[in-house]
Amino acid sequence: MEQQPRAPDGGAARMSWESIESFIEHMEKRGCAPDTLKTYRRGLLKLYRFLPADKLIYRGTLEQWRDEMLGDYTARTANVNISAANSYLEYLGAREFQLTKPLPSPEDSGQPEITRAEYLRMLERAREDGNERAYLLTNVFACVGITVQELPCVTAEAVAAGRVDAPSFDGRPVKLPEALRRELRGFMERGGIRAGPVF
Repeated sequence: MEQQPRAPDGGAARMSWESIESFIEHMEKRGCAPDTLKTYRRGLLKLYRFLPADKLIYRGTLEQWRDEMLGDYTARTANVNISAANSYLEYLGAREFQLTKPLPSPEDSGQPEITRAEYLRMLERAREDGNERAYLLTNVFACVGITVQELPCVTAEAVAAGRVDAPSFDGRPVKLPEALRRELRGFMERGGIRAGPVF
């Protein structure tokens, strides 16, 4: 864990290029996919540019940044960038400066959630078709709650650790149910997957 540089009064965290790169390397070692790392780096670069010359992050800084982003970006994009910043602050041990409440995403509204009956039907259909990949993907999406774009975060390393960390989780990894871990390990063994993304 990186030791977070503090302002003299201890009420702020200082962002630096060195700590950003250290964070990216840390996430790469944890098995995050290249596209996810690019998303993290892009979001953190935006935050770095937003900060004043002293590069200090205070309580409320991320809220101000989010509000400014909404002039140019969708709520979903703002949430992804805030999530990258939250993960970075988590890594630095500066959780008190995080912004953990995501914005509602209008572009997601109107899309019905899958019911338990529909979920079970999808699992049964994949099982009947002998499509192990579709079966496991259905389980992963339902149990972990990641987006399609975050699927590369489901890595062999994440399965071994028993938890998945994705940008939308705000720096709080989601535990993989043991039954799902067993199924994923079997799938990985049969496919010769020892590192990196499972799918």
